[in-house]
Amino acid sequence: VNSRIAAVWTLRHVNWDAFKAAFGSLLIDPDLREHVIRAATDRKSQIDKSLSSPIFSKLDDGNPRVVAAAVVAMGRMEEARAAKKLLELATPASGSASALPLAVDEKKDAWRLPDPDRVIPHLAVKALVQINAIDACLEALNGPHRAGAIAALKHMHDPKTVDGLFKVLSTSRDESLR
Repeated sequence: VNSRIAAVWTLRHVNWDAFKAAFGSLLIDPDLREHVIRAATDRKSQIDKSLSSPIFSKLDDGNPRVVAAAVVAMGRMEEARAAKKLLELATPASGSASALPLAVDEKKDAWRLPDPDRVIPHLAVKALVQINAIDACLEALNGPHRAGAIAALKHMHDPKTVDGLFKVLSTSRDESLR
């Protein structure tokens, strides 16, 4: 597997056009999927929006590492159509393990343990900020993805964000939102 991953990265850096041509077939392999997505958005100066649709479909992948790579890729591609899906991912599932305090093992600290229930929402918030998905986040304030929307809006320093928050808060009777 490691040699195939190295071959993907070599192809990406040596021949970008050949990598784009092989992208769809490389994405099929579950062992390579994470690395193929990362390689596709490795250089911001060479991001190709035509690769966004196959990457967008991987936001629902069963492998959390692939989902994480796809979330980061959507942010790097500034793919606005991914905002609603990113809002879903930015909102931690209620009752997830991340909502409970982690037990600290004497040999391992809690922060060293892999926890996709915490990492993926964090990456999704960062991607929403990169996309500058202000409108989608403001719309989500009155829905089930409020927590993710608020987390992203906290990092969007734009007059449109402030004006939108004033508008939403001035018309809302929901005390938990206020």
